[in-house]
Amino acid sequence: MCLVAEENGHLVGFIDVEYERVEGEVCYLKGGLGAVIWHLGVLPEYRGQGVARALWHTAKNTLIDMGIHRFEAWTQDDEASCSWYEKNGFQMKDAYLNAFVRGSLDDATITKLINPSAVDNMLGIRCLNFEAPIARKSELKRICYRLHEVRVYEWRL
Repeated sequence: MCLVAEENGHLVGFIDVEYERVEGEVCYLKGGLGAVIWHLGVLPEYRGQGVARALWHTAKNTLIDMGIHRFEAWTQDDEASCSWYEKNGFQMKDAYLNAFVRGSLDDATITKLINPSAVDNMLGIRCLNFEAPIARKSELKRICYRLHEVRVYEWRL
């Protein structure tokens, strides 16, 4: 489901929600049929005017009528988004780090993270991307060229 907000024929906001017909086919969290808000955006000059909230309420009410009673939203390093979800009744349920490291098979950084001899026919590593627990943030901050905190929020009826 994709809904848009317009003003004078111009797009000012949108919400893209994928919902389940079978439990577990879309959502990460368990607990009945759910939906995931994949994208929610409002042009900067229209933020703070209730556009996102109106889109959210329309999508939510439509899907509730279809039997969906919980919604997930994923964010990455965006405090404004996290704050918006929390203000609108979402609760943070889980978080992890999305980590990116550069190196080579001779690099102690890489060999600390993986055992190259355990992988057959590996010629080299240009970039390593992996997920890690939040508890490792200070350690990984020193060796990663990109490190993002990914959060999943949930809203339940």
